[in-house]
Amino acid sequence: MLLTACGDADHHAVLRALHEGNARYHQQRWTQADSIYSASPENGMLSFNSAHARYRLGDLNAAIEQATLADQLLDSARWRAYARYDLGNAYLLQALQADSLLGLMNKELSELRVDAADIPTRLRQYVLRDSLQRLVNRTDHLIDSTLTQSTEAYRNALRLEPALEDARHNLMIGLRKIASRPKAEPAKKGEGNKNEQNALSEKAKALLAQADDLVDQHKFQAAFDLLQNGLKQEPTLGQRKDYMDKLGLITSILRTP
Repeated sequence: MLLTACGDADHHAVLRALHEGNARYHQQRWTQADSIYSASPENGMLSFNSAHARYRLGDLNAAIEQATLADQLLDSARWRAYARYDLGNAYLLQALQADSLLGLMNKELSELRVDAADIPTRLRQYVLRDSLQRLVNRTDHLIDSTLTQSTEAYRNALRLEPALEDARHNLMIGLRKIASRPKAEPAKKGEGNKNEQNALSEKAKALLAQADDLVDQHKFQAAFDLLQNGLKQEPTLGQRKDYMDKLGLITSILRTP
């Protein structure tokens, strides 16, 4: 009897949350709606509605979390398809926003110079440029990842509800975005063994990252020794402009009285 009473109480709480939360949602009071949904017992429909409210608020990570939970909790294949469609929309919007941000960052990066006459200013320019480049790389990876996740979510929605044309339409948008993404250029003949090039690239990246950490700590001598030793062990690192630029900048800092 106690278990039945608790079940009835949870059921009534869910119904009340749906009624009150939906009223706030239709009034575009999405924060209040989400608070009502989230404060109620765990329920697939509440998670589904919470995903919509958080999407409206621009909290895409939370919308993804709630849409994923709704897909797990809902019993109806049709509603699960809608949850997966919402999941795809949140991932796709993340990708589009990141793509716009990437364009702005690449423009700023192209205009950023490390050519100040005084060493302190040049060091600040250098740190800013490298930090921005790392952010560009992470954003570029985020775009690839979220586009892949969005298209997979749309495919999963269509597996449950093949007639969901909005999912099919957005799937095509995601696939076109993936197809338009820059592709890595294939290695040309005579450039040497591809595996060796990859290994060299990874070694250079690792050394540059370690040097970045040392520069951030103002351990310039240690950063110089690290890069200089790397160059001695692997002279082909000297062919990398970013590697030599960093070594040159640290050398100029050490020579400053």
